Amino acid sequence: MRVVLAVFVLVLLAAGLPASGRAAQQDAHAAEMATIEISRLEVSGRLNDLYGHLHPAAQRLIPREVFIGWYEAEFLPRRPSLITVLSVRFVDWTWPLTGARYTGVAAVAFSQPFADGTAEEGVAHLVEYEGVWRWLPDIDQAGLNDQIERFGAQPTPTARTAQTGGVAGADPDDDQVCRETAEYWTTDLGMGTNAIAVLSGCRQDRSGTWFLPTGPSDPRLPEPILTPEEERQTAALRAQIETDLDLSELATMMPSWMPDAVNRLATLDDKRPITGWRDPSVMVGNLPSQYAPIMDAFLQDPNRLALRNYARWWFDRRAAAAPLAACDNLNPIACQAVET
Repeated sequence: MRVVLAVFVLVLLAAGLPASGRAAQQDAHAAEMATIEISRLEVSGRLNDLYGHLHPAAQRLIPREVFIGWYEAEFLPRRPSLITVLSVRFVDWTWPLTGARYTGVAAVAFSQPFADGTAEEGVAHLVEYEGVWRWLPDIDQAGLNDQIERFGAQPTPTARTAQTGGVAGADPDDDQVCRETAEYWTTDLGMGTNAIAVLSGCRQDRSGTWFLPTGPSDPRLPEPILTPEEERQTAALRAQIETDLDLSELATMMPSWMPDAVNRLATLDDKRPITGWRDPSVMVGNLPSQYAPIMDAFLQDPNRLALRNYARWWFDRRAAAAPLAACDNLNPIACQAVET
């Protein structure tokens, strides 16, 4: 009865607020939650995901490797804890990096403790972009130039090949993300190695080190993904699935705006195994709920039975391996399958 009464009172209070007041409260809450999520990613060391929360204007100017390099060298060694939000105000604000003026910026004041017992207060500035509050770091051009000088050097192609044991086509950045993924899912979520492999696409080499295979014949794999007999038995089926994967007809089933949106979501520029094919810098919004029925209709075509059965097996396999606690790391459509 107390719960029902409490809910009733909240409804009455909300109904008494002007529409603009309710909207402001909702924006403040959304900005606060976005800032807490940024802090959660910082604390857990999930820096690739954290980079995805930057405003696109920041991503265009701040290289990913520089952003991650600063965090790894300067911030994470201090062992930060989750922030406490002190206040949220909406202000007009000039971004120091470009001098661009933004209106309606969420200025989120916070306090953050560190392992040495100290705590620091600061203000995060977030700008709403396509319905999502995105972060603009408070850095000027001189500061960014300094960080680029420190962390912006890229390994030469020869050095990158050496980092992957000389495996052609392998990317040490992908392998690093696999190691971070495995550590996070093992430590924070208690996942076993098989579940991690199923959900991320990563595999362990003979020494137990995680990496992202370049394909079924990657020499770092302890054993082939398919035995010779399995390859023989599934050859015709795999060929049929590849034929069914011709998505040209799928594009004709979509609204005119959707193919470009899906292409932005499905970009391989990032190739992070945590989210499969999804670039985390691209906001998802309600695209999965609009895209899923079209994909379902595509798969229901009787001529695509092989692909439909494979998709069902793929989703069932992931659903069996994935606790809902890991759902935020999955591709949204796969996540939806886990929840249902």
